[in-house]
Amino acid sequence: MKSKIYIAGKITGDPEYRHKFKCAAYELRECRRSCSANKQCSGCVFYDRDYLTSCRISSVFPDQLEIVNPAEFDVKGRCYWRIMLYCIRQVIKCDYVFMLKDWQDSKGARKEHRVAKWFHKNIIYQQ
Repeated sequence: MKSKIYIAGKITGDPEYRHKFKCAAYELRECRRSCSANKQCSGCVFYDRDYLTSCRISSVFPDQLEIVNPAEFDVKGRCYWRIMLYCIRQVIKCDYVFMLKDWQDSKGARKEHRVAKWFHKNIIYQQ
């Protein structure tokens, strides 16, 4: 079974957004790879501090992880609202939404967060 996770964060006005989103995707992939191997991770985004147990990434993504990175969408020539509609459709299709640290500084990411809550998506916040 393949789980999908959408990365949400500030894009508009951030000249380094492509690098930031690429690093977030790398962090998710590496966390999945390393934590699944040793199951004793306390530094990744999937570590459950409330229960003080080992990393829960194996239960979150048991098989494969597909990362939906909006920084890689081909949106040239599209207006802001068409882009947002496309992004919101992607959020709805995903199982999880990974909110970057700066998501509250972005009008679009706040909308994605609201949609994720409306559709009862699992939301993970970057530490």
